Amino acid sequence: MKTDTIFYQLFQSFPSIFFELIQLPGLSILNVSKIQ
Repeated sequence: MKTDTIFYQLFQSFPSIFFELIQLPGLSILNVSKIQ
């Protein structure tokens, strides 16, 4: 299951990638929480 490990490492490094893959506005949600 090397794919799972690679995906997990990517998600830890770039959480916004996960939201982009499932097409959710996750990046803007993360930006808003960082600003507040």
